[in-house]
Amino acid sequence: VTCPHCNFEKSYDEYLEIEHNITLHGPAGAERTFVTTTQDEPVIRVMPTGSGPELTVSGLTISGGNGMSGGGIDARAASFLTLSHVIVEDNYAGRYAGGVYGPFELDSTLIQNSTIRNNTAGGDAGGAKLAGAVIEDSAIHDNTAYLGAGLYGDGGNYTLTNSLISSNSSSDYGAGAYFEFADSVDGGTYQANTAEYY
Repeated sequence: VTCPHCNFEKSYDEYLEIEHNITLHGPAGAERTFVTTTQDEPVIRVMPTGSGPELTVSGLTISGGNGMSGGGIDARAASFLTLSHVIVEDNYAGRYAGGVYGPFELDSTLIQNSTIRNNTAGGDAGGAKLAGAVIEDSAIHDNTAYLGAGLYGDGGNYTLTNSLISSNSSSDYGAGAYFEFADSVDGGTYQANTAEYY
């Protein structure tokens, strides 16, 4: 789905259910193309179908989602998730992953030139909950959660290049990042994250 004429500020009040391989692309860029919802749903949800579709999101701001898990993007059922030049902000999840809930499949997330900010979860992962990821030239900041406010890593391998995790706040542990059962973690800059314990 491409918006070829979005060379001006554009906002779409939608929530999207994805069942097939798809690229959601805003050519005008994330600062000028917004997908939001006023319903109690994630903005984008990948539906469980077969081995799971591949989802690519680029050039969009995803905001206003309000779900139980995966407030902005719920991609648990995806086989692969790519975020490129995306802003995920101001989303809420009652339990897990206020901003992005990545695929359950290990090491199936790529985040490039993207920002995940100002998202909230009542449980784990204010910013993103992932099962392994490559994160490049990106920022995860000002997210809030009980545990793992910026990034909650649930298994898999993590490579962070030129990426900053900062100013996230946890009421328990792991304000910047909390890695549980991760096989490896490499890189990343962590600054000014605050937790009740550490």
